[in-house]
Amino acid sequence: MELTLPATATPATEIQRVCIGSTSWRGDSFIGAAVTWLLQFAARATDRVVLQRFVRFRLRPATVASVPQDIRLTPITAEVIEQLRRHPDAAQANFASGLAFWNMGVRNGFIWMENGEPLCFQWQLTDSDLAALRRHSSWGNLYPPLGPGMAQREKLWTFSGARRKGIASRFAAAMLAEARRQGVTTLVTHVSADNVPALALVEKSGWTRSGSIVRYEFDIPLFRWLRWSVALHCENRGVRSQHQSTKLSANGFIEEAVS
Repeated sequence: MELTLPATATPATEIQRVCIGSTSWRGDSFIGAAVTWLLQFAARATDRVVLQRFVRFRLRPATVASVPQDIRLTPITAEVIEQLRRHPDAAQANFASGLAFWNMGVRNGFIWMENGEPLCFQWQLTDSDLAALRRHSSWGNLYPPLGPGMAQREKLWTFSGARRKGIASRFAAAMLAEARRQGVTTLVTHVSADNVPALALVEKSGWTRSGSIVRYEFDIPLFRWLRWSVALHCENRGVRSQHQSTKLSANGFIEEAVS
């Protein structure tokens, strides 16, 4: 069985990082190569493995035209988090997972509020935020270290009373301006490969597909007890036609790209 994903990727994709828990190795290191080989073998030898696939995206703020916005972004603080926990949207799982980042040590995020009411919210993760997620989250292997000048966007949320009013697009423009102000040269994010509407929205917003993440969870007693999973972070070596597709085999490894 194969999963075909529309992409702007080249046929050549390399494993950039191999991540287990809070530890990661370069894909071309001895340990990285050994873990990758073992994953390939195990995924083909047993059906007691659950795969989650994500598409990686990249955006360079300097390449996006600056649009003046009369928006004041408020940094996320403990007081803001307490207010948001009392908001009706806090009962929704996706928003609750974004609030949980605060408990794990994430601190760099912004919210747009007017007249005391929240409109839009998002984290802009720095390396210290990512390190906190790797220490405290069972999904920490989705967040390897970034390079200089990079930040990761996560958990965008438009509040229920502010939807269908163009709020999210204006907030995104203000967040790009904030990224430029902070000296961020490259933004990254990832989206579940199964979330077709979110993939379309991210691409419509100017983000470019840059690779994939395949996360392996083994239904084996030791792995369940240790809460171990493995994530392979793959990066495209270049960008070709927007009409290509990246082909993933059932075990999650990229096999080829087809026109």
